[in-house]
Amino acid sequence: MEVSSKLRLLAHIVETPFLRNILFACLAIVIIFPLYAVFIVCPSFTELLIESAKNDAIRAATYLGPAVVTADNKLVSDAFSDALAAKIEIVKRDFQLEQIKIFSKSGEVIYSDDPKYIGIINDREYFREVVAKGKVYATMVRRGARSLEGRVVTRDVVETYVPLMSRGTLIGAFEIYYDITERKEKLDALLFRSIAALFALASGLLIVAIIILFKASQNIIERKRAERALERSEAELRAFTFQLFRTQEEERKRLALEIKDSIGQSLSAIKYRVEAALQEIGQKTPVKSVKSLEPVVPVVIETVEEVRKIQTELRPSILDELGLLPTVAWLCREVETIHPGIQIRQKIEVQETDVPDSLKIVIFRVMQEALNNVAKHSQANLALLSLRGTKSRIEFTIDDNGVGFDVDCVMSGDPFKIGFGLLTMKERVELSGGSFLLKSQTGSGTTVSGSWQC
Repeated sequence: MEVSSKLRLLAHIVETPFLRNILFACLAIVIIFPLYAVFIVCPSFTELLIESAKNDAIRAATYLGPAVVTADNKLVSDAFSDALAAKIEIVKRDFQLEQIKIFSKSGEVIYSDDPKYIGIINDREYFREVVAKGKVYATMVRRGARSLEGRVVTRDVVETYVPLMSRGTLIGAFEIYYDITERKEKLDALLFRSIAALFALASGLLIVAIIILFKASQNIIERKRAERALERSEAELRAFTFQLFRTQEEERKRLALEIKDSIGQSLSAIKYRVEAALQEIGQKTPVKSVKSLEPVVPVVIETVEEVRKIQTELRPSILDELGLLPTVAWLCREVETIHPGIQIRQKIEVQETDVPDSLKIVIFRVMQEALNNVAKHSQANLALLSLRGTKSRIEFTIDDNGVGFDVDCVMSGDPFKIGFGLLTMKERVELSGGSFLLKSQTGSGTTVSGSWQC
């Protein structure tokens, strides 16, 4: 895939809210997971390590406490014999302690494994405000940093102060440096591997998500392109259909006029001339010879009527000469004449001038098709035809009391089987800018309506 195509897909992902939200969520996961591990998980494990070292220091202090307290519950430097010093060294080795100090209640160092600290008084705030009040105080000191006493440590240690209490009163305190270097190195290595694995997993998920997003974006673009092409095709088809209907009506009008002006007039002229010739011949020829020509006249008259019927079916001249309303009244009379079992009630609430000329032929054709369906399929004996209009809307409705049908079933069927009448009505109304509605239920009659904004 070219770089420009990738950039277009990325731009589309950013512009599409759904895809953009997924992308940002994946980025957030990739960023948040490692940050969570660094700022939440690692400190939590470090706190657990400090707490563990603190507990070990408390156990060591609890073990050594009875050995350094005199009978009258006091701490004095004279109590620290060589045997006690050896015992402290054993505890240091067993608990992996880096240093042990013992303070008097005043904060003076009365024992230290490094003699140079003996006699130094710890007057720092943490000792006065925390340890002196009987609370354990612990903190981690990293390698190369200074401890609470200001000493630079060479290993990672947990500096813990454990008070020695007697009947609620401070009698002294232990300062224990717990060496956690190896445990911390193992923990850091484990955390580093976990964070690396988590980051790799999140990055892999991000890559997979981006690939999926690119594919989805490409599919969406292709689908939209296909939809636009389909919309253009539908628009072209509607334009073609509209032009086809208009051309059809113009051709019907032209043929109707030609039939009326040429064939119809010629047949009428033949009729009159035959009648005149029969009268003239009848005066000079025997009656028997004349009677053999008399059947020609009814045939010509019948042909003239048939031509007029064809002309009317092509396009009723009354529509162009008198307008829509007289044509609708004529259409209703024609249907009632051909189908005497059907009564059509008309409700016209519009003026001829209210109906645009472009809609007159559309309304007539749809009404014609709808009434034809009533006569052929509905088994109805009553149809209500309504044509009304306002300043902004023209609407017609045809209701019948026939057997009705399932609209969804019929409209979704094969048009070659159900006929194109319903589809043609719908197309005529919608292509002329109107809204078409067909309502029917089995046993409940049918309603056909169309409306246009004017």
